[in-house]
Amino acid sequence: MHATTPGRHRLAAALAILLLGLAGALTATPRAAAAPPDPMAFAENLDRDAIAADLAALQRIADENGGNRADGTPGGDATVEYLATRLAEAGYDVQRQTFTTRAGHESVNLIAETPTGRTDNVIMLGAHWDGVEAGAGMNDNASGTAALLQVATELADFGALNNQVRFAFWGAEETGLEGSRHYVGELSEDEVDQLVVYYNYDMIGSPNYLIGVENGKAETYNDKPLADGSAQAMDVQSGYFDAIGQPWQPSEMCCTDYNAFHDAGVPIGGLYTGGREAPKTEEEAAKFGGTAGEFPDPNYHSAGDDLANVSLEGVGINAGVMAYAAASLGLSSEPINGVAPPAAKLDPSAARPGAEITISGSGFVPGEPIEITIGDQQVATVRAGEDGALDARATVPDDAPAGATTVTIAQDPLAPIELDLEVESVPAPSPTGSPSSTAPSSPTSPSSPPGGDDTTAPTASAEPTATASPTAVPSQTTAAPAPRPRPPGVPLASTGGPALGAAALGVAALLAGAMLLRRRT
Repeated sequence: MHATTPGRHRLAAALAILLLGLAGALTATPRAAAAPPDPMAFAENLDRDAIAADLAALQRIADENGGNRADGTPGGDATVEYLATRLAEAGYDVQRQTFTTRAGHESVNLIAETPTGRTDNVIMLGAHWDGVEAGAGMNDNASGTAALLQVATELADFGALNNQVRFAFWGAEETGLEGSRHYVGELSEDEVDQLVVYYNYDMIGSPNYLIGVENGKAETYNDKPLADGSAQAMDVQSGYFDAIGQPWQPSEMCCTDYNAFHDAGVPIGGLYTGGREAPKTEEEAAKFGGTAGEFPDPNYHSAGDDLANVSLEGVGINAGVMAYAAASLGLSSEPINGVAPPAAKLDPSAARPGAEITISGSGFVPGEPIEITIGDQQVATVRAGEDGALDARATVPDDAPAGATTVTIAQDPLAPIELDLEVESVPAPSPTGSPSSTAPSSPTSPSSPPGGDDTTAPTASAEPTATASPTAVPSQTTAAPAPRPRPPGVPLASTGGPALGAAALGVAALLAGAMLLRRRT
């Protein structure tokens, strides 16, 4: 056994102080509330290679089943199973809606819904999975199907949404829009009213493609005025293209799966890259590339509609706007129907442990419970008012550490809101003097009068409001996406106050440890 020496004691003390200082410095960094997901980044980062892989898989299904994927054929059945498996692997509870076609065979629509988001304010996107018997049906419509499948797959990992997003893969479109007509026919009046918009994606990879945004600003479609919101649905898509500097043109609506939704009074929109309606003009060739004088898709409804005649570039361009529409409207449908996402604010935004804060907000599901958490401690559960308003008071936990912390406002099935709260340090009691003359007064909420009357309505706060929504639809005059601003209510990480004090104490401890080490003998 070795004998200890005073030098060893001093070394141990110095090391302890050094470790204490290091811990203080490391724990001084405050935690700011997380920014909401970014729909523009979601669209940009969508995996186009995965879309190409799904297109190749659908071509193989056609090759292995008589050269087509038509409804009521082995190739059609194999297509349904492939899509259902991919959706289930992404985590969706896939619904199979079966119906009998006019030809007498059974067909199926596949429906997949996000688990989060209001079910009374639904964003719906669809594409038909079947093709004609003459060919593999790769542009019409494996292109829209594969792109929508990847959007659904990646949206499953996007984060909580405020509005449910519903994906539909229609059967029997090529025999008269039968799948979508059956689906809409089975909806109740209330279920129709819950649909914010229906976007349809059919033929988005024509080999000599145009970039067409379905014209929601036309006066009528099929001799009936378009539903209110169709023009705004068009603006969401065209606004995305403008933001990334992608040329586009209005496309005349015609004869696809949004017909039944239009007849039911639902706002509609979509994309289209052209077929055999008219050859590409010189102006269109200058805008989109390709060959003037040739049809956008000369292989329409023929054996030539195979993977070799699909423009992956065109599919990739359109897949971006599909992803943006799903994510941005899943967070906020305000651009289309004026329904704002939940928003909340704190008053005050800085308080000591034991103090009361007021949390107010709007846009919540009426009558449903809202949980309020400070840091990792749930401090209150309240119910939203009949108008969706939030008015709650909560007490900062007595053991809340000084520095930045997060207040989380969560209501199922909405995206949670995170707000920054600065927990102020409590001054140490004075070692001398009268306690009555030196002790700080009990903190009270600035929104309460002296006496703490909880029935008094909170005063308006100058703090910015935080929401779980994206910024507004990009301006149609912007040539490229501007750097995204810091979301409202999410300030930069604090570097002052208690956090700076903790860091200073850590540095002081480090210096003290170093001095002891130098004096070691």
